[in-house]
Amino acid sequence: MRRRLPRSLRWALVRIFALAVAATACGSSNVGESSLEATYTFVASSRVDSQFRDLVRQWLSGDARARAALDAALEPFARRFANDPVGRTATVLRAFNALTAEQYETARDLAARVHSGPPGVNRDLAQLVLGIAERRRGNPQRALALLTPLLHKLIDDFATERLDEVLVRAALDAGRWKLAIRFIEVWVREAAVADRREVYRRLRELIRKVPREALISALVERVGSRYEQTESIDESGVVILQSIAQQLAIIAGDAKDQALAEVLLNRYRALLGPYGETVARLAVQRSRGRVLPRTIGLLASLRDPAMRRRSADVLSGMLFGLAQADYRLVARHDGGDVDRVQLALSELAAAGAAVIVAAIDPNQSEAVADFANRNALPVLMLTPDAARLDRASSFVFLLGSDPSQTTQAMANHLRDEGARVVAGFGAPLEVGVDDSRGVGLSRTCRSLPGVGELRAERVDSLLIYDGASCIEETLELAKALRARVGAGLGPAGSQGRLLDRYARLSSGVFPIDDEDERLRGWRAAGREQPSWFLALGRDAAVLAWAAVSTLTKTSDDPRKVEAQRVAAASALAAADVTLWTTDKTGFAGRRTMVRDVKIEAPTGGRRAR
Repeated sequence: MRRRLPRSLRWALVRIFALAVAATACGSSNVGESSLEATYTFVASSRVDSQFRDLVRQWLSGDARARAALDAALEPFARRFANDPVGRTATVLRAFNALTAEQYETARDLAARVHSGPPGVNRDLAQLVLGIAERRRGNPQRALALLTPLLHKLIDDFATERLDEVLVRAALDAGRWKLAIRFIEVWVREAAVADRREVYRRLRELIRKVPREALISALVERVGSRYEQTESIDESGVVILQSIAQQLAIIAGDAKDQALAEVLLNRYRALLGPYGETVARLAVQRSRGRVLPRTIGLLASLRDPAMRRRSADVLSGMLFGLAQADYRLVARHDGGDVDRVQLALSELAAAGAAVIVAAIDPNQSEAVADFANRNALPVLMLTPDAARLDRASSFVFLLGSDPSQTTQAMANHLRDEGARVVAGFGAPLEVGVDDSRGVGLSRTCRSLPGVGELRAERVDSLLIYDGASCIEETLELAKALRARVGAGLGPAGSQGRLLDRYARLSSGVFPIDDEDERLRGWRAAGREQPSWFLALGRDAAVLAWAAVSTLTKTSDDPRKVEAQRVAAASALAAADVTLWTTDKTGFAGRRTMVRDVKIEAPTGGRRAR
């Protein structure tokens, strides 16, 4: 059976051929008439037109075998007119033949001859051949480097569709999932209307290669938390979203992933199509999760480098705090997107966590408190919820300090000492800091200002937020400015003793005292001073262990799961353990940790807040 080329390919090459012949005839007039080759090219242009047109038509209408057989006829044109468009077109046709025959070295050699020539349609097609050859030879990164510059550049349907598809495949081969989905969007939107049904079929096959986490990120990025936001998306965009959601439905069904099924059903039901019923059954089976023996959950944040460092500190502290326990720790992250917090928490619940340590990132706090309330699952929050949903919940325990109190306490102290303009540095524990707390300029550790900028702002005092990672850098600025410094909760910074006007907040083991017996095990291994968030992680771990250590049975029944979680919450409220971030030994029946935060003044004395 003969396989005819697609109509788009046939018409594309006809257009290329017409351009090539026209360019050959015009180009010959620029060459001296004494040149035998140029004269031959000019005189023979009508015969070239007729012969080459017939040859191209045969190539277009033939199957793979017939096109391969035309190499012998194409080769003289490629050789005799190597420097003219006709010869370059013949060479590109031969390169496509070599690709079909899986002769990738030959295809590369032929395409390279054309690619080294002048810019134009033939050169772009040669670059397409080179990229396809590299991808098929197992070099997807090289293929992407060759093909990406052609995006939106090729004008004919065949070349554009071939380019768009191979870009998708190369990105998938390279594990560039986000890029692959972006190329899928381009491919679908640039496909000819008549070809879209086939393109849709192929994209559904290719999306199967994208891993679960990348698909979730793509869906959240394009839709957010509710499908209703896609009303303005065109048909091709909706098809892509449906393909992603339905592939996630397949993954959820195969893995019996009830947490993922619940999220798909609640947020993306309209995209599920025929998979909706399967997902609904799986979500109903999930009920309210399960509890596994001695299991603690951790929700990390990947929002930015500061949150990643903070999450790493918390994890290190938890591992140290649990070193002597027979624990099971399960961890998830938000992928840098607050819209994924609910999904990550659902996964932790499905993994059997009876207590979850969360809200490392203040942007997570409200979603964490809401989840705890709806699912009756105790969480230890390391930053407070801006909406303060935690105040009305029996399952939300605020372990971290309320920065509205600690920041205000230090700002007030600086004002009392004569400060006029205070600049705050680090990542505030809450979302945003306003000047009502006495802080006129607020910067993260990643964007510290220079001395000149601070002087221009008339800054005379610096405030370091709780847990900031740029203590040493801020102290350097203070030395240059001869400014007062007020440091929040956390390690002291080695230069603090060199400053005359240096005050800091005090709670628990902070500022670090090498003689503090609570740190004996930590110091024994020669470790550096613990950060504030490492200490919070350590305290969260010992509190959570006190709550889950007595849970020794697996529970899947909704009533037993709820009973286990209630028991964990009660044990958490009553826990009596040694802590690092406060001199207290637990919540004492409350849901907010009490800290007697004091100000350590430059004289070494301490004043109560």
